Amino acid sequence: MKNKTRFVVFAGLSAALSYVVAKFTAFSIFPATPYLRMHFGEVPLLLITLCGSLKLGICSLFVKEILSFFISGSNIFGLISDFILVTPFLITTKLVAKKLEGKKGQILIASLCGAVVRMILCVPVNIVILKFQYGTPVAGVMAQMLYILPFNFLKSMLDGICISLIYQKLNNPLKNFLQG
Repeated sequence: MKNKTRFVVFAGLSAALSYVVAKFTAFSIFPATPYLRMHFGEVPLLLITLCGSLKLGICSLFVKEILSFFISGSNIFGLISDFILVTPFLITTKLVAKKLEGKKGQILIASLCGAVVRMILCVPVNIVILKFQYGTPVAGVMAQMLYILPFNFLKSMLDGICISLIYQKLNNPLKNFLQG
């Protein structure tokens, strides 16, 4: 990224794309927890992180959360939780993908590693967030983990599958475009 203006423009564009994709692809997978909404809004964030930089991906995620708050009136606790969980997913996926560069299944393996990190972190994050948000005791949060853990895993892996399908075609052109 050659200058700050390009960085801000790309962060804003990928955040806006992420927000729009999330809004129009959201669906519930567990009837018992309709508030856990699956969507593909992390695909643009993951793509910009893998082809650009961690800083660009995380800034884009932050801007997406701000857009979600101001445009949709999304719950601040959910947005904080999302930011806390998606950030290490992006970091882990980027670092593992870089380590496995050129190897078969690079993005899927990297996404799997990111999904595992996200699942591990979702337990303490949800204990704290749900305590602040609803006063849910630890036992109540742990009972919800039956849905929260597979939800986070599926979400991460679906994002990884989507990226693995387009990464090889978009990696070099997007890297060149981002570098100007």
